[in-house]
Amino acid sequence: MAFLKRLSNSNGPAPLPSPALSAQGNANGYFPSSAPVSPNPNGLAPAHAQSQPTAPTAVIDRPTLHASLKALETLLHALDDHRLCEARLAAADKRLAVATREFAVTLEAGKPKGEAVAAGALKAASKLFEAVADVGSKYARSANLSYGASQRLARALVT
Repeated sequence: MAFLKRLSNSNGPAPLPSPALSAQGNANGYFPSSAPVSPNPNGLAPAHAQSQPTAPTAVIDRPTLHASLKALETLLHALDDHRLCEARLAAADKRLAVATREFAVTLEAGKPKGEAVAAGALKAASKLFEAVADVGSKYARSANLSYGASQRLARALVT
C-alpha cells in the first residue's frame, strides 16, 4: 500500500489498488462477491453445485439444420478434393524432379561445352524441384490430417 500512496503523490493519477491488497478482498468492486459455500455435513456438494441435466436452450428448426448440414457436406467434399489434388501435385512434382535429374545426367554424358552448362542448370533445377516436391508432400500430409480431423468433427456433430 505504501507503493500506491507514493504513486498518488506523483503527477499522474494513482492506479486503483488490487483487491488482493485490501482486507475485505473485494472492497473496490473488481470482482463480483459471492457468499462462501459451507460444505454439507454428509460430505456431498451443495445442491446448487451438483450437475443436473438441462434441456438445450437453443432449438434449431429443421430447414436451418438441413441447410447447415448441406453446407458442411459441401465443405467436406471441397476439402477432400483439395486433399486429393495436393497429393497428386506432390507426386507430379516428384516425377518432375526425377525426370529433370535424369535428363541432366544424359546431357552430361555427351560432354560438349554447351551441353555441360545446360546439364548443370538442369541439375540445379532438379534440386529445386525436389525441394518443392518435399514441401508439397508435407503439405499434402498436413491437408490429409486436416481433412481427417474435419471429418471426425463432422461425424461427432452429426451423431
